Amino acid sequence: PAPAPAPTPAPINSVPNGWVSIVSKNSGKCIQVQSDSTASAAVLIQATCANIDSQKWKFSDAKAGYKIISKRSGLAMDVAGASTVDGGYLIQYPYYGTLNQNFVVLKTSDGYASIMCVYSRKMMDVTGVSKADGATIQQWQSNNGDNQKWSFIPTR
Repeated sequence: PAPAPAPTPAPINSVPNGWVSIVSKNSGKCIQVQSDSTASAAVLIQATCANIDSQKWKFSDAKAGYKIISKRSGLAMDVAGASTVDGGYLIQYPYYGTLNQNFVVLKTSDGYASIMCVYSRKMMDVTGVSKADGATIQQWQSNNGDNQKWSFIPTR
């Protein structure tokens, strides 16, 4: 018989108020807009945490979960092209309220958070389990990997 799918983690009761850095458990690096860009469709990467505005994000209530807004650009996290496949990459884009711009934050058994795209039901993930600066942020099926676990560090 096929193995049973992994249970879906429980939603976290609350997300941080205010601006936060989103830090990978795997690498200790922050999600950042590539090249500190303010452009629509700029790709999200991980980079050494530097307390810069392109690494600051705010979770706000959305119709299904949360929208996640960049402090530097005012644009929202978005799964490019409303992709539903593993490897679909995350970008920043004007917020239109589509489900590929809505995310659910789930508590992991080790106290971190997983961030799931509502539309694809896939997790925010650092490509290739990389620890390098510049690795892209993608979506991938849930595998409980440390590259799919995040912490939130309050910033100003």
